[in-house]
Amino acid sequence: WMYSIAVALMRVRTIMLERERHTDWVKALLAGGEK
Repeated sequence: WMYSIAVALMRVRTIMLERERHTDWVKALLAGGEK
């Protein structure tokens, strides 16, 4: 079930990035938040 939660969180994160791509916090996240 943890896998399902992880997939759901990734999906929500993708949707948020698609929706809010024009915002500065997304740019900051993509610049230094990827691990």
